Amino acid sequence: SIATGVFADQDFEFRAAVNAVKQLGLTKKVKVYGFLAGAETLATLRAGAPARALADAEYNPVAWLAADQLLQYFGPKKKPIDPNAMYNVWNIGMTLITDTSVAKTGDEYPWKDPAPFFKARWKSLGFDAK
Repeated sequence: SIATGVFADQDFEFRAAVNAVKQLGLTKKVKVYGFLAGAETLATLRAGAPARALADAEYNPVAWLAADQLLQYFGPKKKPIDPNAMYNVWNIGMTLITDTSVAKTGDEYPWKDPAPFFKARWKSLGFDAK
């Protein structure tokens, strides 16, 4: 029996899985799903079958959240670290990009830039965030 779907759980596996399915002549029978939208994975998804969808998460704000929690803790307010900052301070986004919804151009999913939010937040603590 042949699998009807493959999940590539690392971005570098997506194109390899798509190529393997094509080489086996199973493009119409096996769908490939992946994780993380980057230049290579998006280009592979745009190329069509057997690539079907990518799950993506907003990773850029994670570093901002880490810096924020340190500034909150060591700053003038001495706030405890929030173990749920990824929900309480900046909700880390997730999305599903399909072969029919993928943008025709671009090297990454267009997540909102976290810089203005965090810079304003840090300025309110008295830090000069340029």
